[in-house]
Formats: sequence, C-alpha cells, structure tokens
Amino acid sequence: MATGRLKSFKKLNKDVKIIIISVFLFALGYSSISAYIPLLLKQLGAKNNQVGLVYSTITGSAAISALIGGLLLSRFEIRKYTIFTTIIIAPFALIFYYANSWKLGIIAGLLDGISYASAPAYSLIIYLRSKKSEIGYNFGLFSSAFSAGAAIAPTIGGFLARNYGIRAPFLFSFVMLTLSSLVCYYLTPHRLEQERIGVIESFKKIFKERSFARILFVFMVLILFETAYDPFVSIYLNEIHRINYQSIGLLVSLVFSINFFTSPYIGMLADKKGSSFALGTSLIGYGTFLILFGFAREFSYVLIALAGIGIFKQIYTLSTIAASRNTGNLPPHIAYANLHFLRTSLSVFGPTVGGFLANYNIRSVFYGTATVFILFGLASFIYHFRKNKLAI
Repeated sequence: MATGRLKSFKKLNKDVKIIIISVFLFALGYSSISAYIPLLLKQLGAKNNQVGLVYSTITGSAAISALIGGLLLSRFEIRKYTIFTTIIIAPFALIFYYANSWKLGIIAGLLDGISYASAPAYSLIIYLRSKKSEIGYNFGLFSSAFSAGAAIAPTIGGFLARNYGIRAPFLFSFVMLTLSSLVCYYLTPHRLEQERIGVIESFKKIFKERSFARILFVFMVLILFETAYDPFVSIYLNEIHRINYQSIGLLVSLVFSINFFTSPYIGMLADKKGSSFALGTSLIGYGTFLILFGFAREFSYVLIALAGIGIFKQIYTLSTIAASRNTGNLPPHIAYANLHFLRTSLSVFGPTVGGFLANYNIRSVFYGTATVFILFGLASFIYHFRKNKLAI
C-alpha cells in the first residue's frame, strides 16, 4: 500500500509537481554551499559566535519576511508573488563568492532571509492543491524534493571546492537558485479570495485557534535548538575530525539521501497515526543519534550517527503537516504566514546560542539539542496516548 502511494507521483496536481521541482532546484543550489558558508566565514576571520551572528541574521529576517509575505498573499497573484520572492535569494551566493570580509555575510544573510517570504506561498500551493487525506503525504514529498537536491548538492559542492577552491560552489549555487525561481513561471495563475488582514488581527485569529497556537509554540522551541547546532556540523567535522571539504560534502549528502526516502513515510505515519505519534518517534530517534554524533571519536560512529540523523531529521516536515491539519477556521494564507514566522522567530537566537556553546565546547551543542529533542519526544508520546487522537 505504501509503495503504491509512492508510485502515484505522476498523478499529482500540476502545481504540486512544479513546486516540487522548484524546491529541488533550490535545494540543489543552497545545499551545494550550506556546508561551506561557515567554513568560508571562518577563513574570512569570523569566530564561532560571529558565524552564529550571520545565521541569526538569516533566521531573523526570514521570520519577519515570512509573516509579511504570507499576509501579502491575499493582495497579489500567487504565481507572480512566488516568482518574485524566490529570485531574491540568487544574489546572496554571488556576495559570498566575492566576499573579502565575514561582515558581508550579514548582507548575504539578509537576502537569504528576505527570500523566505516565498515559504508561505510554497506551503499554500501544496495545501490548496492537495486532498485532505493526502496532505501529510504531499508535504512529505515536498520535503523529499528538498532532501533529494540536498543529497546531490554537497557532493557537487565538495568536488568544486576541492578542485577549484572553496568559493567555486557559490557560482553553481547562483545558477541553480535562479532556475528554481524561473520554473515557477509555469504555475497556474491564482488569486486568493480572502479578506485583507493586518499583523495584529492575524495574531488575534491565531490565538483563537488554540490547537494551532499550541503546535506553533512546540515547533518554535524545536527549531530554536535545531538552528543552534546545524551551522556547526561542518566546522565540527573539519576541526575535530579533520575531514576534508569533499568528504564533508559526501557526509552531508548521506544525511539528505536517507532523508529523501524517509520523509514521505513520516508523512504517511502522521496521516495514519497522528502528528504527535510521528513527532515523538522522530524526536527520540533524532536526539539519540545527535548524542552519538557529539560523542563520536572514530569515523565509523560519525557515519552511523549521520545516517540516523538522516532518518529522523523531520522537524520542518512535521511542523507543516501538524499545522496544516489544524488550521481550524483560519484563512490558509494567515495560517502559513504565522506558521513560517512563529516557528522561525525563536530560531533567531539559535545560531547565536550555538556559537557561544561552540566557543566553549563544540560537542556541547549537540548534547544540549539532543536532550531537548528527547524530552519533547517523550512528551509527544504521552500526549498521543492520553488523547488517543489522530492529530496534535
């Protein structure tokens, strides 16, 4: 049955397919450089806490852009909006390519974050074009599209970095990010027939939907800690385990290659048993392998840990699934504007917190994140079995 559903990609709505292609190209471009941004910043003289500052700039501007952009979805034709917001990120790769100071990473980070205004549009299109019974599955495919691009890209980035220097992958990234935007031209033109709502009014509507608000709070905390450790993976691999650029790319590819296959199944698990059960499963597995990753002294343990992280790294996927199934009476563009804003808002502090921890002991970044994930995973299981519902 699961296999049959995985074979139904050809039957997907045209716009869902286009979004999947777009996010695949985005991941191909972004992930070809994601492991090298911290390393380039370090070469340009940044300390760990300054690397964290650049990433906090990205998440801070992303949170604000997602909120404002999501609220604007009712005012613009969605295809044009998506094309415009997705093209904004392309120049950020060129800024890194030509950068002669780590401070230019802040400017690049602002462009990266502003482009996050496209996220509510991506989610909205998937939501509008999906049957209710397949929301989890379609968002799982959406996540897998990112994972597929992110699985291939680090190998390409590693090859370019090793043979042509650490800046070379940023040119490849620019081309892929541009193509990611251009394919959105083929989306079906569509305009929401929804009332125009301001920021304050949208917050009021969110807090009236208690189930939705509770979901947002949970994922705000989880993403805070995920962004605390994520920027320091490549630094940890390079400085502690002495792994070269190309091998780092291959290891990051391993994570996303595995994630590509597991995300649709996590989506189906959420459809079948509920988001809280799927979240509990993911978080406990995620936390366990993060502990192993931080503990690892030998390469074999690093490899096992990253494979496990690839299986259970599903927080973003599950946040979208859980929120989509609990929108209640919220207009969809309001739901996704606040989803992408609020779940990202606390993560502004994540890289900075991670940076200070890394300056003290880089392994503690992974241990701290793992502890939080396991505690939240246990809480999700308790909630699931007490409420005996199919959704958070």
